Amino acid sequence: MDMPEKPFYLENNGHRLYCIQYMPAGRAKCGVVLCHPFAEEKLWSQRVFVSFARLLAQHGYCVLRVDYRGHGDSEGDFADATVKTRLADIDGALDYLKAELGAHTPLCVAGLRLGATLAAMVADSRSDVNHLALWEPIVDGKAYMQQLFRINIATQSAVYKQVLNNSDALAEKLKNKGTVNIDGYEIGCDFYEQLIGINLLDRKSTFAGEVVLISIARNLAKVNRALLKLKQQYAHISFSTVVEEPFWTNTQAYCKRAHHLSGVTLQWLEGKCA
Repeated sequence: MDMPEKPFYLENNGHRLYCIQYMPAGRAKCGVVLCHPFAEEKLWSQRVFVSFARLLAQHGYCVLRVDYRGHGDSEGDFADATVKTRLADIDGALDYLKAELGAHTPLCVAGLRLGATLAAMVADSRSDVNHLALWEPIVDGKAYMQQLFRINIATQSAVYKQVLNNSDALAEKLKNKGTVNIDGYEIGCDFYEQLIGINLLDRKSTFAGEVVLISIARNLAKVNRALLKLKQQYAHISFSTVVEEPFWTNTQAYCKRAHHLSGVTLQWLEGKCA
């Protein structure tokens, strides 16, 4: 059965954020905000997010996908988007769902990669989030920033046949209020400084709700030790490793659905919200 899908713009802190709301046939078991990952990872994971949102709606959940400001069809420039603006946009999405569904309906925030990191930070900052679903979160923002720099350096090598700016030079450029291009996306100083300040293992999470933490790997033999450490931050947590291709990267195979990931997450939600 096709579930209603409502595209609209959500006013949040002076910006219009493009959203799509997926509505169940009856009363919602739970409201779910999906938090997308960074830049090209958002592009490659888009179809999996759409398929998962529709799956949840078919099982009685009200789901909201939102483009952060400067992303997708939302207002603003990508270069002006920071960690803090992304967190504020997720907050705005949760506030919208809470107003739509009523305070009696539980709320869940779910995310992939940097979106999962942001979801964890939002859950720590609010008292009205009941459930948290983390898909392969970025644990160390400084290490992730180095990965992003390597993308820029690889592009330099491909375009100019040499490296004009190494990681230190790129960091200095950002500190001097310049921008750095990552796969066609310009990032600025505020995003850089806020991202490198994130380490989910350096803080004790205050989130007291239910958590599912899912490691995504090509085979079960691969152990994400950082996520095993992150698991210890939460009192009520389910941890799983699922076998999927890394659908958030430029893979040759088109990924419409992440069957194992979606199935484990849905089963966990059903156990908490039935």
